[in-house]
Amino acid sequence: MRNEVDLIKAAGLLDTEEAHELRELADAAYSHYLEEAITQELNE
Repeated sequence: MRNEVDLIKAAGLLDTEEAHELRELADAAYSHYLEEAITQELNE
């Protein structure tokens, strides 16, 4: 998702602050996904 944010920023559709916020959101979402996957794996 971070790559997509960079592409959108490069196209001029986001300013630097918006791109930073979206990258942080993407990182948080991915961390949550990994945490859920690990928890599920451990519970099997």
